[in-house]
Amino acid sequence: MKTNLTVLCLIVILMTGANLAAETIRWIPAAASNDGAFGTRWTTTLWIHSLATDAEISVFASFYPDQGGVAEPEEIAINAPPGQPVEISDVVMEVFGISRAGAIRLRSEHPFEARSRTANDGGAGGSFGQGIPALDPDEALPFGALLGAANTPGDDGVRTNLGVVNPGDMDAPLAVFIWKYGPTGELEYMGFKQFVVGAHGWTQENLFGLVGDEDEFIENAWVVVSADNNPDQPENRVFSYLSRIDNRSGDATYIEPFLNPVYWVEPESVDVRYSVSAPVGLSLYSVSHPDDGGETVTVFEPSSDWSADGLAVLGQTVCLQVTAKVESGGSDSLEACIEGRLGAATESTCNRCDGDPGDLCQFETCRFIY
Repeated sequence: MKTNLTVLCLIVILMTGANLAAETIRWIPAAASNDGAFGTRWTTTLWIHSLATDAEISVFASFYPDQGGVAEPEEIAINAPPGQPVEISDVVMEVFGISRAGAIRLRSEHPFEARSRTANDGGAGGSFGQGIPALDPDEALPFGALLGAANTPGDDGVRTNLGVVNPGDMDAPLAVFIWKYGPTGELEYMGFKQFVVGAHGWTQENLFGLVGDEDEFIENAWVVVSADNNPDQPENRVFSYLSRIDNRSGDATYIEPFLNPVYWVEPESVDVRYSVSAPVGLSLYSVSHPDDGGETVTVFEPSSDWSADGLAVLGQTVCLQVTAKVESGGSDSLEACIEGRLGAATESTCNRCDGDPGDLCQFETCRFIY
């Protein structure tokens, strides 16, 4: 009787574990079936291997070709026999029926693994490909560093593309910083680009084109992709990668990021200036801004034209919170500005205070310092 009870408990535990098995999700961050630069033609081969041993499973594939993201993409089932691999050549065309580049999301209620290879058809010279992994959502990073970028303009040169996938359900504001190594090994800051990749969105761009240097000779550069710039949102995480391509052969190398929560160089402190201008009919009640140490300082009842100087760290978002009181009826403009250096122009946010005398209006303006 004791033995039978033990066996029964074991069966219940196994059945419960099977019912509670977590869904498996994998992302292929880059896939294509289209023409590229310098006469290349790119296609992706996908391999799926079921880890189930007793029955065929369905893996649902969806394609994400747009930076803005696709809210409810079509899912197409790929059947995988137990314990065996499935190979799909030119998966973007064969499964999704389109000629585009993008990212692929794979989902199943059963465990599986996947791999991919995106290659240029070199004709009689064969194919030139790059292996691209299938990534677990937990492998997405808030700060990713990428090494080995280079740029040599011309048919016999080298180009580097930057790709980003946002696997999350919220838009991801990104900041991309690029440094190059000078002839004597010194690190030179090249520039910065900020853009948004929508939920489940994908984008791939010429890396140095982001900062207007696609025609410059660059032997060695490195990149930081920051997805954690908005203090009002939870931490964002993205997949990022570099694809370094030989223009002569179309041979490509896939470069994965590593977690880099701080810059390799000491973050530069830059001067910022906060200012608020209140016209007749409005009086300032309070202004809050970060001090040099990053702590929030609040000034109560400042003058109608208020300003202050501060320090911010390159790559930091600083915010100015303003509360004003309506002294007379009607609507008036209240202008709050944050100005940074490094060639950045003044950015202003103007709000209108609508209300009756005695009413308060509140708003916030933020700026990413670069």
